[in-house]
Amino acid sequence: MITLSANSLYIYIYLYVHIYTHTYIHTHSYTHIHIYIHTHTHIHTYIHTHKYIHTHTNIHTYIPSEVFKSVVEILPRYMTAIYDGCLRKGTFPQRWKKALVIPITKPGKTESEEVSKFRPISLMDTCGKVLEKLLISRINHHLYSRGHMNENQFGFRPQKSTIDAAMVVREFVKDSLAAGDVIALVSLDVQGAFDAAWWSAILKEMRDCGSPKNLYKVTKNYFTERTAILASNSIRMEKELSIGCPQGSCSAPRLLEFAI
Repeated sequence: MITLSANSLYIYIYLYVHIYTHTYIHTHSYTHIHIYIHTHTHIHTYIHTHKYIHTHTNIHTYIPSEVFKSVVEILPRYMTAIYDGCLRKGTFPQRWKKALVIPITKPGKTESEEVSKFRPISLMDTCGKVLEKLLISRINHHLYSRGHMNENQFGFRPQKSTIDAAMVVREFVKDSLAAGDVIALVSLDVQGAFDAAWWSAILKEMRDCGSPKNLYKVTKNYFTERTAILASNSIRMEKELSIGCPQGSCSAPRLLEFAI
């Protein structure tokens, strides 16, 4: 358990704002900070409903997640101003775009000698996760409120699952058999879908569906100069990415849908 004075927390947030995110905040008066109350509510709700926010350390900012949580509680205006600033200006801070890749063996692939037996899970900075969640919730609102989602899309949608998809197929088969029709079922699997997601295609689909300009700019900046780090006991490799969505992030499923 980490215990810090309010003064120490202020120092943390000061360094965080002025060094890491390069976001300018007037410290003399709160009246100069444009605050969106719903953004603060989303930040607070997200942190308190996701357990890994409490347990994981920020990988690249070296700020423990316990400190981050405390800062949000003690200085909500500052944190809200940071995230509102990112959403308004269309920027995703560079330090939050680094991913530590952890290879996880796929079920039933333990004995395989192929590299494809691993699923590359990306561990992201906690602060960046919150911005991703805020971004993707606004993209989802835009898509749902304007009817851009196909009713036959069951994956990565709230209150829908593979069970719903199976029930639709069941009813279709039942009705077709009753009518004496011949039925053919084709199943497709996109190999390496997350790793092969094409950024240009994602951004084009966002433009085509009339995505708000600031959300489009944040997403475009999110893809800019992304890096992945793979480390072991003796080796550390860092590579700049030009394609793909990080598996394990909350934004990857929705962004992948744009690509396909």
